[in-house]
Amino acid sequence: MNTNPELQTISSAARNCAMLMMSYATLIQNELPSIEVPPELLPKIEAVCDSLISTKFDIVTEEFEFQELLAERASPARLTAKIKMMVEWLNEPIDEMREVVVLLQKASAADEQYNSVFFLLAESLVNLVKALEETRSNTSLAAETSP
Repeated sequence: MNTNPELQTISSAARNCAMLMMSYATLIQNELPSIEVPPELLPKIEAVCDSLISTKFDIVTEEFEFQELLAERASPARLTAKIKMMVEWLNEPIDEMREVVVLLQKASAADEQYNSVFFLLAESLVNLVKALEETRSNTSLAAETSP
């Protein structure tokens, strides 16, 4: 089995980011009934939560396949392709969330009753971006140290 610590770190960071996606999606879904939400943005928020949850399951599956590739001593090209795909997948719902946060910022600027939902999603986004950047950082570090 390939026990390259850099590759294990990337795998772990991707899994952690995916698990955070699930946690924040659940938190947002649980809080939505108790806070004011612009009616026109509720479907977008729900779609973002669905994307975060879906991505979590996709990444867990891909991370398992990545571990199998490591065990098979797959080529660096296959490992790199899998890592790049996971990072791209992690980025997609975060981009969706970023768009919704911009809309919520405008809504909360126009009506302060939407401040809570804006702050909830903005804070969640910041934490998810940090986790994604950690994954990207580990990916770049591994690429620099690979033979």
